Amino acid sequence: MPTTTRFRTRPPVKQDAVVDYVRHLIISGSIKPGDRLPTRADLERRFQVSPVTMQRALDRLVADGFVTVAGNIGTFAAQFPPHLHRFALVFPERRDGARWSPFWHLLAAEAEARASDLPVGIALYTGVEPGCDDAEVARLTADLAAQRLSGVVFASDPWPLKGSPILEQPGVPRVAFAGLQANTAVPSVALGGDGLLFFRRAVDHLVARGRRRIALLTVPGLSGVHLETYRKILAERHLEYQPWRVQVGLQAEPRWAAHLTMLMFRDGQEARPDGLIIADDHLVEHACAGLAELGLDPPASVEVVAHANFPLPRAAAAAAPHIARLGYDIPATFATCLDLLATQRAGRRVPRTTVIAPQFAA
Repeated sequence: MPTTTRFRTRPPVKQDAVVDYVRHLIISGSIKPGDRLPTRADLERRFQVSPVTMQRALDRLVADGFVTVAGNIGTFAAQFPPHLHRFALVFPERRDGARWSPFWHLLAAEAEARASDLPVGIALYTGVEPGCDDAEVARLTADLAAQRLSGVVFASDPWPLKGSPILEQPGVPRVAFAGLQANTAVPSVALGGDGLLFFRRAVDHLVARGRRRIALLTVPGLSGVHLETYRKILAERHLEYQPWRVQVGLQAEPRWAAHLTMLMFRDGQEARPDGLIIADDHLVEHACAGLAELGLDPPASVEVVAHANFPLPRAAAAAAPHIARLGYDIPATFATCLDLLATQRAGRRVPRTTVIAPQFAA
């Protein structure tokens, strides 16, 4: 049997000590952004390290964004260190995953657009959920531990991460799109107050146009709260509720929304719906195709209010131009999230829940 030679690599204990010390000076404010760091010679003497070890430590600090090197002039704290200027946007699903939604697509696009205007930027982490992408979970955990982030926005309720450093790491402002009944201590952003404001505006819009028999097409994850809210608002307006006027379509299989819509609006009914609320933008195109198959053209034959996130893609607007779009301005909503993080960073409290009101497209 051939002999295998194994080389042991010692952990970079002294290098870590230098990195931790300099990073602490910057994060604590002992060294302000743009200030000169102690000289390399002083740091080498303090930690009893070689110039090679010192260079590797400084390289790490530069890569992390805490330090800049100006040739022979010296080494300085970065003007925009990541613990004050670099944000994270965290998704539980990968971009190619079945759960990736139009809302997440617009949210990611807005973060990437804003990143070019920020001095350090916004980092996207996808698949951050136990069992989804362990590498991404580890990357976010490491960035939080190294204080490379000034705040975290979760694109959904982060309850699967309970007990992990991603939620427990102290000193990191956080906010989550989690609704009114959030399952963690992270301050939440509730779009439409968990549907209450959305349904109120949608139903009132249809009633104002003479519609009295209003159907609902929603999705599994929201069906319970949507049904409860829908029934409550119908009752408040003395409108009849019929169970068959509520159908649930799968986001991963939106084509079936056409069949469900045809089922609700089929010919020969004495009380065929005259209004439709589509509560998820995954289903809009196919639901409208189902209406067209029956020869029902909005808004003459049936009035439709469809959930939307703005800016609405041109293709989506062109596919169904005669329906009312009710939803949320994603750039403005993301700006609200960043404001909530900045408020926490400044040591001030933020509301437990911030409700974003829906708006009709202009």
